[in-house]
Amino acid sequence: MEENGNVTQMTDQGATATPAATPVVTPPQPIKVKSKAGYVGVPKTGFGGEVLAILISIFLIIGALSGRLVLRGTNSSTALLVVAFGLLAWDVYNVIKKTSKISEQKTRLLNQNATVERVMATSREMPTSLNVRISYDKRFALVDFTPRLNGVKMTRNPKSFEYTGVTGRSRNIIDFEHLELTVVWDVAALSEVSMQLQQDGKQFELVLPSNVTYLPPV
Repeated sequence: MEENGNVTQMTDQGATATPAATPVVTPPQPIKVKSKAGYVGVPKTGFGGEVLAILISIFLIIGALSGRLVLRGTNSSTALLVVAFGLLAWDVYNVIKKTSKISEQKTRLLNQNATVERVMATSREMPTSLNVRISYDKRFALVDFTPRLNGVKMTRNPKSFEYTGVTGRSRNIIDFEHLELTVVWDVAALSEVSMQLQQDGKQFELVLPSNVTYLPPV
């Protein structure tokens, strides 16, 4: 039987009291939000290199058709013509591929901006501002993931391996220009918010602290 939090056991020598077992409290597990893929590079918008490659291929085709140019080692204009057409096809393919990547990147950023606007429409101002930090491993010292806090680029501090920002909103959103990773969260306490960006295989994940409340994607 139990008396005053102690458990009383009956034995041959009489009753003995032993302390009741202390309940085990499991600390809350951190929430980890994974990216859809790995690092996403932003393609350069210029086509100078591709245009130059196409012009060279056209020059080789004209030279081969005129018979003035031949493929080294074969002394054949026909062989050069085949190679030149192959190079031209490859150059055109690269232009199409790059154009598609630029379009995909613009669409992704437009969708992110629309999500930011929806989140901000449901957020309210707080009486004080909070500092937000995202730390990352020093292995990525030369990689800029470019996180944004409520649509504003966070400041990168290479020496301390972290990004910093300030928010005065109750509901916030963090996204990245170079990661397909978006996190919406509410401030659960008026204190500094420290997150961690880490790699998990080919993907990345943002680890949220206990003083914020994670919200499903909107």
